[in-house]
Amino acid sequence: MGKFLAPEIREHLKVLAQRMEALETFDHKSLEEMAHAYLEETGLKFKALAQPIRVAITGTTMSPGLFETMEVLGRERTLERFRKALAL
Repeated sequence: MGKFLAPEIREHLKVLAQRMEALETFDHKSLEEMAHAYLEETGLKFKALAQPIRVAITGTTMSPGLFETMEVLGRERTLERFRKALAL
């Protein structure tokens, strides 16, 4: 899990968590739009953050769709898992 949560990636995950917290609606579409806007701002590719996000919220490198998983988990559980992953 450590290789997916390198220090430079953790900073991006912190920002994404803050933006998730601020979302008016916590659904697949809103999450995807927020993530893609962040990727555009930073110039990162989706694959640079997809696995770290997946590991943070599921603990594994394989899961159903990333944004669908976060929507099903809900805002509080998703953010709690982000915080736990960032604390490792």
